[in-house]
Amino acid sequence: MVSELSRQCPSANRAAVHPGIGDARLGVAVESGVAGFASRSGSGYKLATTPATGGVGARTAQLRVEPVPMIAVAPGRVSILQAIVLMVVLIACGAAVAADSDASAAPKAPVNVGPGEMGIDGMVIDGPPLTADQVMSPEHARYPRGMTCAECHTVKFEGVDVVTTASQQFQRNFKTLSQEEIWQKIQAFLPGRERFAIATVDGDAPTATTVDMVLDPQLRVFHVVSEKGTEKLLQLRKNPKISAVRFEGWTLAEGGAKQWTSVQIKGTAELISADDPQFVPTLEKYNLVRVTKDRAVRRFDIIRVTPQQIVYFDTTLGARDYSPYQFWVRDASVARQ
Repeated sequence: MVSELSRQCPSANRAAVHPGIGDARLGVAVESGVAGFASRSGSGYKLATTPATGGVGARTAQLRVEPVPMIAVAPGRVSILQAIVLMVVLIACGAAVAADSDASAAPKAPVNVGPGEMGIDGMVIDGPPLTADQVMSPEHARYPRGMTCAECHTVKFEGVDVVTTASQQFQRNFKTLSQEEIWQKIQAFLPGRERFAIATVDGDAPTATTVDMVLDPQLRVFHVVSEKGTEKLLQLRKNPKISAVRFEGWTLAEGGAKQWTSVQIKGTAELISADDPQFVPTLEKYNLVRVTKDRAVRRFDIIRVTPQQIVYFDTTLGARDYSPYQFWVRDASVARQ
């Protein structure tokens, strides 16, 4: 009997079978590595382990006690030696299950992956998979400013919705400014004629170029002067959708504080030609520097960009526990004016 029971002592996800012992109650339960005993007489039991549950930090293993068909042993007929052997085997089995549970459930030590843009070391702790629309719980482990969810988790962005992005993941998990506060920051960042990179598209072929854009703070639109006949004008006549970005901050060449600010614009474009009554008044807002107004009338068309969404990005916002990404949306803002 001893050798048979020894062969059936469980390790991870294995089972042991033992006979009943008279009227004694015998069984095994494992929780947080502590074995206990309880069961019934006159029948056999199957001890089956299940993996620890609960993710990182969970310390609980479960051990099922299931009756199995066996020949009952009459009360009083089990020898003291058999009972002792059985108890020893069960204790050894419980210890093996507890040790295996502890090994599988123990959290992994944090891994130092070095400093990020804020100069603070990142400590990565493997976490469970996430979808991009999940919100961080209050029990989340503390982490250095500047880390992203994807450094510790596998994040699924596809299949959630069409606007769930890494930027919006920040927005969901940190404080946001009001729409008017965001607009004031955009306006302060773009006080005059500012250099932007813009993107237009013809079919599936995008084109990027640089332009000077001027913000009209009253109308909340941007104006661009462009040479007649340029590729971007031809593309905008076919497809008025446009995106643009202006950026300031640390670069490897220039150095300085590792801080960044930008505005990212998505909107639509309207072309204003020289024979349009809006052309000259708009041109006066643009602040021409290379040519006279008379030459501009012959040489340029004006692009009026109406932003539908502006993402204001500012790394200094994180110091006050605000998301570095702040979303200004035209429909919401215009409705309150």
